[in-house]
Amino acid sequence: MILILKFLMLGVINGLIVWLSNLIFPARVVLGTGTISLLRAIIQSAVVLALVNILGIIVLRQYEKGKNRKLEDIERGVIYFLLNTVAVWVIARLAVWVGMGISSWLVAVAIGAVLTAIESVVIVRLGD
Repeated sequence: MILILKFLMLGVINGLIVWLSNLIFPARVVLGTGTISLLRAIIQSAVVLALVNILGIIVLRQYEKGKNRKLEDIERGVIYFLLNTVAVWVIARLAVWVGMGISSWLVAVAIGAVLTAIESVVIVRLGD
């Protein structure tokens, strides 16, 4: 049940961050195509990012159980930063299907950093 709540919260947060990125930097983050509306692009991007994060949570839990040690906060932060950055970059490469495009890999790094910072607060609040 808690994973469903995390998925929903992450989806909303990811959608807001993607939308705000487009509002603040419209030349760097493009949402929508000729066939995909702005709202659909936000929802699809947010859902993919939330799924990647939930899968990351599950994999990290299994890793911790296998190693019998809990990862440090900095280790988790680096892993989620890399996960978010790669996810944003891949989503942008799939712009024809997802509807989100970025102008450079540096934009993926910036959005990945913002996603990681805000998501970490939510994940800590919901317990992990």
